[in-house]
Amino acid sequence: MKIALYWREFIRPVRLSTRSGQDALQKKAPFVPVSTPSTLKHRSSDRKSFLHLGPDLGPLEGAYRESTLRLDAGQVRVLLYVYLVVTLVYGLIDYQLFGISKTFFILVIVRGLLLLAMGSSVLILRRISSYVLMDRLVLLIGLAIAGLTLYVNTTRPPTYFFNAPLDVLMVVTFYLAVPNRLLFRAIPATVFSLGDLVLFQFFRTGVDPIGVRAVVFSLLAANIGSCLLSIQLYTYRRNQFKAQYVERLAREEVERLATTDSLTGVLNRQRFLEAAEIEFQRFQRYHRSFCLLFIDLDHLKQLNDTYGHLAGDVALQQFGAMLRAQIRKTDMVGRLGGDEFAVLLPETSTKEAVEIAGRICTSCARLIVRVEDHEARLTASIGVTEAHPGDASLGETLNRSDRALYHVKHHGRNNTYLIGAQAGD
Repeated sequence: MKIALYWREFIRPVRLSTRSGQDALQKKAPFVPVSTPSTLKHRSSDRKSFLHLGPDLGPLEGAYRESTLRLDAGQVRVLLYVYLVVTLVYGLIDYQLFGISKTFFILVIVRGLLLLAMGSSVLILRRISSYVLMDRLVLLIGLAIAGLTLYVNTTRPPTYFFNAPLDVLMVVTFYLAVPNRLLFRAIPATVFSLGDLVLFQFFRTGVDPIGVRAVVFSLLAANIGSCLLSIQLYTYRRNQFKAQYVERLAREEVERLATTDSLTGVLNRQRFLEAAEIEFQRFQRYHRSFCLLFIDLDHLKQLNDTYGHLAGDVALQQFGAMLRAQIRKTDMVGRLGGDEFAVLLPETSTKEAVEIAGRICTSCARLIVRVEDHEARLTASIGVTEAHPGDASLGETLNRSDRALYHVKHHGRNNTYLIGAQAGD
């Protein structure tokens, strides 16, 4: 194997990095994978259920709600600030209607208690970390606001009609502006609408019947229209999230195919050597040593000639799976070509590297390749070396490991051999 040729051909200039090679390979933006495209094919983006009326992404719903939690909580806080301003304006209207009276002070106390609860809710929403808790809190806030507004409406004169437009606006706000599941938006809106209709029917005796019918029609239209519009709006948002998720999966799959050997599941040659170069630069900068294992499957060509290339493919697949099981999370394994593999062991002493190489040899000898009615066994030869401050480039470390492998292959195979940092070690 011409390691120097591999290194010159496939190593690209890489910037110095404080991250290890493993971290650099696995660097990804935060994301919550909760499904696969095959699962999504059998899930509708607008699936309905009794407890989750409205659009629902099935297995992706939790990820969607978590991704929008901060934004939704901020939106609820803004709505509470707006409600604070509306409450102050209503306080002035109360004063104009009742003056300094018992009814006025009762309204002031009730509004004050609700504003105190709203202020506590704002503080909770700043620190909330569960969308389930937020849904329930927002439902309670909606019911409290609906109840207070209905109580205030009972104090108005029998001929008072000016609250009707604001009542319709409140229903629309519940559906379109409050970020919550459809059921939890519909409950306060429906309760408020029914209560308001009762008030106009039995308490607004001085209001013209045509006006009452107009209020009934307006509230009914607001509930139905806002509900349908909110379903469309939230469905669009969920479909957008689903499209971004599927696109992310596709990008990750393309990246995986570009960096992974399709037969064995380990890193391909170019990606492994790029990662090794990053680790070597990290070693030069921070003096954190690493070891390299060069591995050659013994007599793979003979296996191919005897049992066919299918047997060789099975052998490579089993050996790749065994390597992935043997290494640590911080280690990296790659296929350099044919029957040749390499393992990068960051921050590992030569003693530990030799022990790991020995375990790989032992595990390889236990593998049994079965193709149809035939069985065959595998062995591996492994060369071990450690990076040295005197190495001017990664190529020197690679060549030293290659020489160690060459020594094993010409002295019986199925063994390990260490060449230290100095040629004579």
